[in-house]
Amino acid sequence: MKVLLYNWVSYDDEKTRGGGVTVYLKNLIKYLQNNKKDIDITFLHSGSYYDIYDRTLRYELVDNCIECKNYAIVNSPVFAPAYLSFPQVDTVLEDVELKDVFIKFLEENGPFDVVHFHNLEGLSLKVLEIKSLFPKIKFIYTLHNYYAFCPQVNLWRKESICCKKNNTDEECIECMRWHVPFEKLRYKMAMTYTLCKRNDEKLRNAYKECGRKLDEYFREEEFGQLKDSDKIQRSFIRYRREFVDIINKNIDIVLGVSQRVCDIANEMGIEKQKIRVAYIGTQIAEQTKKPSDIKMNDEVIELIYLGYRRKDKGYFFLLDVLETLPDFVAKRIAVTIAAKTLPDYPDREINKSRFKRFEVYDGYERESLEELLKGKHLGIVPVLWEDNLPQVAIEMVALGVPIITSNRGGASELGNNELFQFEAENVEECCEKIKFFVENPEKLQDFWRNSMELVTMDKHLEELLKIYNEEKG
Repeated sequence: MKVLLYNWVSYDDEKTRGGGVTVYLKNLIKYLQNNKKDIDITFLHSGSYYDIYDRTLRYELVDNCIECKNYAIVNSPVFAPAYLSFPQVDTVLEDVELKDVFIKFLEENGPFDVVHFHNLEGLSLKVLEIKSLFPKIKFIYTLHNYYAFCPQVNLWRKESICCKKNNTDEECIECMRWHVPFEKLRYKMAMTYTLCKRNDEKLRNAYKECGRKLDEYFREEEFGQLKDSDKIQRSFIRYRREFVDIINKNIDIVLGVSQRVCDIANEMGIEKQKIRVAYIGTQIAEQTKKPSDIKMNDEVIELIYLGYRRKDKGYFFLLDVLETLPDFVAKRIAVTIAAKTLPDYPDREINKSRFKRFEVYDGYERESLEELLKGKHLGIVPVLWEDNLPQVAIEMVALGVPIITSNRGGASELGNNELFQFEAENVEECCEKIKFFVENPEKLQDFWRNSMELVTMDKHLEELLKIYNEEKG
């Protein structure tokens, strides 16, 4: 079987751009290489490779990969990730040059049995019209984010409001009102491409050393008044409708990484018969520990938050919750926050002395996760947006820590228990949940009664191969 996997950035990206999707694809490709010799994997990415010397739109073989053949579309007219192409909505919808390059790639490197898009960022919508030219290929699209319905990918308007199906185009245009200095951006990305292609370790190290200064220079004009807003607004009117229509016509199977993602896709107009849940496999699921009985120390609940200090992740909501808790509850809670600080999200102080203990770390390393979670009684995933399925939720559950979550996104599906859910953005309800478990710690064990069995790479690959091998309907 010959399979093409697509994402906007390489699966072995040095900076792990693309976050959890990049990590997942790297694990998947390595796993396939080690366990399934009868599957030939090819990888393609677009939107992040630009050439200083030659602006021709083309594809090239990347020569720094050992797991599979890895190609890049160079000089894509659609920048990635998605926020960089926000003012290019008309290009995303109308460009045909990328379609021609994609066709050429399939003809020269196929025949492929499956083309599996793990994102559509970096491509134009017209690329999906190739199905009629390759009727034998099965086309699959996994919804790791909501790019097909939202150019900002996360249905999170103006960094403050969870979007719904009936959002207006005016609300979309107000969501991101900056212009992008495309020539500066293109030059910066071309420098990275050229230095990496030279495969000169000294040059690459020099680029890394001056990377921060370059970022400062190239960001100088990034934010400003969005140009041609009327034209872009007209494109927004078409965006979701055309994406949904072309997916329904040209994609055989749409996979959601949680049931909530599938429900949203259907609400947005994707045909229900095309949609399936496919929880992604994770390496940490291999380490899943059987939860032991909760052992209380001086009747103190150990509460932990992992991830980022971002509003959409619910970090600042959590601070509101902690500040709202009554003193008699707070003094029975030991709080651990292991969350990465971000320059665009200034942190704020709270009164930590009210709690039994309050420890703060600037993020965490995967290697130290087991030690970090040791002895913790309860994790919290208070996301405010429809977070597809947060990796931190899987990590905590895998290592035996029950979690309470908001009712947005897929995290609540891990426990499948309303006792461990609260309404997103509802500070009072979240406080009541925490207070309940402080006063009834034995109830923490109820999390495991209906909890979902985490998906290992073995199980995930088994399900994926069934989908790949199915007869086309």
